[in-house]
Amino acid sequence: MFASTRLSTKQTANNIQRGAMPLGSRQLLALAIMATCSTSALSQDSFFLEEIVVTAQKRAQSVQDVPIAISAMSANFIQDVGAQDISDLGIHTPGLETRVTQPTQPRFSIRGISTSDFGIGADPAVAVYVDGVYSGRSGASLTAFQDIERVEVLKGPQGTLFGKNAAAGAIHLISKKPSDEFEARLGFNMGNYNKQKFEAMVNVPLSDDLALRINLMDNNRDGYRENRFNGEKLSDENNGGARASLRWNASEDTQVIAQIDYSNLDQNAAVDSSLLFGDAYGDTQLDVTPHETLDLWGASITVESDFEKAVLSSITAIKRFESNNLRDEDGTDLFAATAGAVPLFFSTENVEENTFFSQEFRLTSLAEDDLRWNLGLMYSREHGKQDTRTVLANGIINAIIGPFLPPNDLFPEQASGDLVSTSAAVYGDMTYSLTEELSLTAGLRYTRDKKEYELTTIHNLYGFGIIFPVATDGLEMDDSWSNLSSRLVVDYAFAEDAMVYLSYATGYKAGGFNSTQVALPFDEEQVSNLELGLKSTWLNSRLRMNASLYSYVYEDLQEYAEIPDANTGITQLIIRNQDAEGQGLEVDLTWAATENLTLSANYNYLDTEVTEFQLLGAETAVDDRTGKPLTNVAEETYNLGAEYVISLGAAGELSMRIDYSYVGDRDYPPLHSADPTAQFLADQNINQLTDAYDNINARISYRDASEHWQASLWGQNLTDEEYLYSLSEGSTTIGSPSGIRSNPRFYGLDVSYHF
Repeated sequence: MFASTRLSTKQTANNIQRGAMPLGSRQLLALAIMATCSTSALSQDSFFLEEIVVTAQKRAQSVQDVPIAISAMSANFIQDVGAQDISDLGIHTPGLETRVTQPTQPRFSIRGISTSDFGIGADPAVAVYVDGVYSGRSGASLTAFQDIERVEVLKGPQGTLFGKNAAAGAIHLISKKPSDEFEARLGFNMGNYNKQKFEAMVNVPLSDDLALRINLMDNNRDGYRENRFNGEKLSDENNGGARASLRWNASEDTQVIAQIDYSNLDQNAAVDSSLLFGDAYGDTQLDVTPHETLDLWGASITVESDFEKAVLSSITAIKRFESNNLRDEDGTDLFAATAGAVPLFFSTENVEENTFFSQEFRLTSLAEDDLRWNLGLMYSREHGKQDTRTVLANGIINAIIGPFLPPNDLFPEQASGDLVSTSAAVYGDMTYSLTEELSLTAGLRYTRDKKEYELTTIHNLYGFGIIFPVATDGLEMDDSWSNLSSRLVVDYAFAEDAMVYLSYATGYKAGGFNSTQVALPFDEEQVSNLELGLKSTWLNSRLRMNASLYSYVYEDLQEYAEIPDANTGITQLIIRNQDAEGQGLEVDLTWAATENLTLSANYNYLDTEVTEFQLLGAETAVDDRTGKPLTNVAEETYNLGAEYVISLGAAGELSMRIDYSYVGDRDYPPLHSADPTAQFLADQNINQLTDAYDNINARISYRDASEHWQASLWGQNLTDEEYLYSLSEGSTTIGSPSGIRSNPRFYGLDVSYHF
């Protein structure tokens, strides 16, 4: 999907039969060697777009032969654009939006459907996989890229292809595996705000049958904002990680890969800045320093055995993480600065512990004939604990119930949840070539989910709650859901390197529980997606054009919302069901215009509508979104890119890349406040959240002729564009509308050496 004129796999592409290569370890190794050899075999006057081999359908295929809306980004492309994690790839992937303000609670959206799973009672809509292992909570998904081979983004329901159901889509990160050759890499990144990032990788063959690959990463950057209340820097970076992979060729036909990984994060979180102080972009004044931490451990064992007619794969994995997210929701220091005389204080803290175990078995056909199939079994068990703590100024409470509480004190509350969730599924996918050009694919999946949830609310010495008003002590709830989802695809190759496909797929996401409130379980969501797609390569593999036209219908779409309580007006966090539909167009173009110049463009248009809306709490007819677009979804996005490579002969090469991205207008629900000043500020500034914005990134890289050394000068958001990622309903309600700003201009230098 993404080009690099440094590589060409014309020969590789010609040797990949459509759907013919199974996901076997020997075949994948041979394919990688063949791709490498084809690069060096090119003559000077031959240049082609890089071909990417993906395993989205559990067999090695050219991405152009997969009848799915999929964007695949190779290791070369990830390096060329300087992507550090998933959030940097949104602008390069039509249909994917990554508006990440907090790594412990990232928000990924595919075709307007988001993974807002703040509470453990709900599941994410976008499934994130790392080396075939489902990441579970989104808090475990935004890990830094380390030694990545490629990233695959699949759009629309993917239940018949992945172990864990993916209703909106799936993001799959595939790391490089241990190899039989010694290699090593060192990298250092420095930039403004004292950015310092160190990376290291070593691959060591231990014997003819054993190989070890180890990665290390440490990343630090000072904050670009100052808390004038205490002088601390805010919005900094401090994270690291390590991974070790051991490959064992147990026999001629069996390969085992054991992997362990660890990631940590300890930094001052995204800043909620009150509009009472002017704008949300400069230094700020907070009496609570926002902070977030994350410790993530993972281990997996993947066994692949090649039999005469099929490959049997087993993936056993466990992930565990602990996270803490503390925020100053009111965005001011007025309570502390005035010793409580100004009763403006609102802080939240989310503490999580989560353990996720999964076991998946897959059987994939080996025969390179007209019938290709894939069968799978999946079981997972999740145990999650979550403490949600809030603190309000007593003055805010007194404004609701009367002057009964000491005015200069604070009002803490806590809701604690304990979740045990199990999921089991059986799925299968089959492709039959009716003719050399025409193929039919059909898939089915049956899923059963069960959740047990226990809720306890802890009130303060005053004996009552406002945000968590209903007192509970170990309230036990349980429910289960089951679903049969399907996929049907017809694809037709109307030219040697061009295919059209028509697909219909259904998907499902389990219901759940409102994590902090006493309420009935919310329903499971179901989606049906109809899609017409084009995969094509033209001009001797120098022009690639892909497009998809799709329409989806959601029943009981789960929406995380901040709802003012009908009695107090204070915001509560609730998940509700609504029906919605959407129609969209995605286009992706890459053109190797000359041997030196590569141009790229992608475009996404999405028109959504809420068809049935559930009013909750203090909402009135004014808040009814029936007939309106889904909230916080950009209608249009596009990206334009250009890369120019200059050969320096024996001295190496110089490449220059620039990307321009545009994100269009979005709709956002009105914010509510009884305070006229707060309401005015919210109304006046909401355009900073909803209006269109653009971004420019650039990178200049030098590589020596031996491809050992590389140095890159880079810049992100070069025009220092300012816009808001969020405006809080909760802070607006109490009289202090606060928002989280976008990142400022970043720039720096990367240097790496590959042994």
